[in-house]
Amino acid sequence: MIAGDQRAPTTQARELYVTVRPIAHARERRAILVAIILPAVGAALAIPYLWVHGSGWLDWWLFAIFYFASIIGITVGYHRHFTHRSFTVGLRWRLALAVLGYTAGQGPVTYWVSHHRLHHARADTADDPHSPLDTRGLLTVRSFWHAYVGWILGADRKANTAVLTPDLLKDRALMRLERWYLPIYLGSLLLPGAFGDGGDRPAPVRDRGDPSRRLPAPVRGAAGRFHRHLGMPFARTTLVQHP
Repeated sequence: MIAGDQRAPTTQARELYVTVRPIAHARERRAILVAIILPAVGAALAIPYLWVHGSGWLDWWLFAIFYFASIIGITVGYHRHFTHRSFTVGLRWRLALAVLGYTAGQGPVTYWVSHHRLHHARADTADDPHSPLDTRGLLTVRSFWHAYVGWILGADRKANTAVLTPDLLKDRALMRLERWYLPIYLGSLLLPGAFGDGGDRPAPVRDRGDPSRRLPAPVRGAAGRFHRHLGMPFARTTLVQHP
């Protein structure tokens, strides 16, 4: 539904949506928040970790592989293959595309496809699950938020897979795989860390004897002036301690 639109959905839309029970809705919201926040927190923590410990080629290769795997899973798998049926592949490739899509954390195949098909069928109307336009047909901050995140967290309804994805529900192999969505997604977050070699590999610096050189020049200069004001050599009190 369009952000801020209080109009009742059409009669046909009632068949296109199913109402989510409050308990189930709260559980889904928590799962979605974890899927959104956890990778963001991990990326934020990786920055100071890399600053201190450095990284190896394997770390960057794993980053690239998992990043592009999720992109292929969503754009080629979820969107072009499952939603629009733009091309056909064998069963193994079909399931592989589903698994790659799982790593993006955007929900199982049937969930994603049902909402995207509904979006195309009811684009920018009261029945559109995530229109970026408000009731006046304008793009606002509120409608922009609704289109990208708000529609997932705030809606108490979701697309009816029985009506919108009957072809996928008949695929027994895919339905069995859908049960493993959450373990596969969580595994995709943990696997890079399990195989990475980001151990104690210091970031390249000219002089390892002075850890303060790892700090940006403005920060280093300001900290040096502060310690000189206290009469303490900056080299004695550094942010990074070495044995």
